[in-house]
Amino acid sequence: MSTDNRPDVLILMTDQLNPHCLGYAGDPVIKTPNIDELAREGTSFNKAYTVCPVCMPARCSIISGLYPHNHGFWTNFTDHVFPTELGSMFRDIRHAGYRTAHVGKSHWFNLPWGDDYADRLDYYSTIGIEHAVEIPGPYMTPFCKSAYSEHLQSVGLWDAYARDIAMRLEKGQYVLAPSPLPPDEHNDSLVGRKAIEFIENCPTDHRFCLHASFPGPHSPLDAPGEYADLFDPKTIELPPNIPDVVKSGANEYSRDEMKRMRANYYGKIALIDHWCGKIIDTLKRRGTWDNTLVIFTADHGEHMGAHGRLGKCHFNDESARIPMILRWPGRVRTGQSTPALAEVIDIYPTILDAIGGTPSFGRFGTSLLPVASGETDSVHDAVFSEISGGKKGMRYMVRTPQHKWWISPGQEHLYDMDSDPYEMTNLAERGDCRDLPRDMRQRLSDFLVTSQYDWAHDYIPLFGRARIAMGSEEVHAEKFVELFEKLHQDAR
Repeated sequence: MSTDNRPDVLILMTDQLNPHCLGYAGDPVIKTPNIDELAREGTSFNKAYTVCPVCMPARCSIISGLYPHNHGFWTNFTDHVFPTELGSMFRDIRHAGYRTAHVGKSHWFNLPWGDDYADRLDYYSTIGIEHAVEIPGPYMTPFCKSAYSEHLQSVGLWDAYARDIAMRLEKGQYVLAPSPLPPDEHNDSLVGRKAIEFIENCPTDHRFCLHASFPGPHSPLDAPGEYADLFDPKTIELPPNIPDVVKSGANEYSRDEMKRMRANYYGKIALIDHWCGKIIDTLKRRGTWDNTLVIFTADHGEHMGAHGRLGKCHFNDESARIPMILRWPGRVRTGQSTPALAEVIDIYPTILDAIGGTPSFGRFGTSLLPVASGETDSVHDAVFSEISGGKKGMRYMVRTPQHKWWISPGQEHLYDMDSDPYEMTNLAERGDCRDLPRDMRQRLSDFLVTSQYDWAHDYIPLFGRARIAMGSEEVHAEKFVELFEKLHQDAR
């Protein structure tokens, strides 16, 4: 029997989850009983934001505790790999004596077409992950070998899956069509099963941190089987910031079409909720559920028609805000919904705080446990997000408790989020709000100045390194000559 009273850690990560589309968040149609139960048994942060509304930059920030302007990932690069020398939260968690596991979509790197994720196990190990099962998103699956592609081939479903993805690549990522696979064979379902397998095989006297990362509900709109018909589009009331026509590329969608798309999106969320419940049941059978820190979140959101957009890449709440729930019996308040600001990179210090570990040098973010436990009302007076606009330049967001402000070249937006939660009235266009944008610009300037990663933090001057090499502060020229001779003899 283990005498280690520290919690197990379960991170339930989703991809492109609109924070409004959950039962506990107030959606009257969606069915997410298991996620809602996490909120009832824990604390939900209703003003949590991603540091970048794009998959790869956000995910690299989550594991590194760094902003995109620190680690340099601004978009979903095709041939870049998150550098292991920057460190990761998994390495620090492992140093604290935990088993570490990742199951699902990581997107910390992209494989060249035709390569196998199994050949990258040394990479996962280097960033601190002992057990890794990569299950990529639907669009990447046909181009790379993975546990999911092997599974589909073993059950005779590979051809149907490949043809379905090919159709979507031709017609667009938001084409509405149920998956040809049964629900238990969907990629999100394999994430759930592999996460359960890890928990069942982990001895109860081993503390673990499991990153279970579902590829959904990110497009395609491919809810499988009964999940494709679980929600009646006619019962869905669209929010007021969805216009009559939503444009995505060359495609245009009416409000009725948006209801059907949202119903399918809801189905994908419901499938993830189902597997969250099964993972929770496994922890209950294991006997460690009451001492498990659970963090439910997403890398970023999804517009799902808001402001006439599909996808992410903007600072509207549907895209930049994320769900964030913390559950830890006895340490986190139950049934609380807090307006305290939070950032997705707060996950890293929150976990290290909970397990008594030490973050690597130069990490940003702040532990959310003081808020979740009731020790304090807030840990941020502002949070930030940033994204590269490519040739169009950089875009930045500042969110304070009441206001949201963002800029891009030639554009400025300011919203009172208390009175205008759907961001319908841009106050930056009004002449009587000049002081607020000025304050936000100053906050952004201060943020960029104070959040630079110190690459020289471990620099030792030459004179210091020489004395270290001699092993003494009391050194003489003759000893240095002996050292020089030895070094050059070894070189010869």
